[in-house]
Amino acid sequence: MPTQPIRNKPDYGEGNTILDKLAEHAGIELERIGKEITAVEFNTQKEMDDYLTEHPGADKNLHWVKEKHNLNSPPAFSDEQTGYHDNQSDLVKTMKVDGKPVGKITFSEYEGVPHVQYIEVSPEHRGKGYGKTLLKKLQEDYPNQEIDLGMTTDDGTKMVQGLKFKKVRTKEYPQFLKLKRLKETLVKIDKGIAAYNKPPTPAFTKLMELRDSVDRDTEVLEDELYFKKPYNKIIV
Repeated sequence: MPTQPIRNKPDYGEGNTILDKLAEHAGIELERIGKEITAVEFNTQKEMDDYLTEHPGADKNLHWVKEKHNLNSPPAFSDEQTGYHDNQSDLVKTMKVDGKPVGKITFSEYEGVPHVQYIEVSPEHRGKGYGKTLLKKLQEDYPNQEIDLGMTTDDGTKMVQGLKFKKVRTKEYPQFLKLKRLKETLVKIDKGIAAYNKPPTPAFTKLMELRDSVDRDTEVLEDELYFKKPYNKIIV
């Protein structure tokens, strides 16, 4: 952040004596040190006003008063659609605290599934859990639908790891149970075939036919469920 001078104009070392030169050198050194002082966040408006009075050359836009949020005032959210193409809606959810924007989540919705692109929280409001709050609010909008969080940064990964999830069965859950049973049946049939060491009989032939049928059903169901899952992970 830009720094502020501790004086507006030279006011020392104006003479030509050794003491004047020493004073000038000391003043320049003090000014250099002063320029290393960064703009700060003040606890009250009075503190900032007093500072600006003492430093009239300071840039008022580079100083601010620390925000104090009313913990009894819940955050407010607003949604904006920024685009639509190929059945996909592009959306932004903004979060405000005490009427001031503190962060937003940009995402898209396709076939009822939200896909997060990025979460942004203003620097002065980071570390307060606002990112998690935005995600939880987005989850409320899609109660039983898992949110696609996509690729995350290191900070994003830490935030996701701090979330709590619950499993909710999808409509395909019964099909996954059926697939599981088919595979278990296939294993049993294969064991029976492997243990059979006698000449083929009608019963053995029937067992082989059953094995082929179960195998076909298993492959068909696996293909149907390839992009599906038995559970959705829901943020709580």
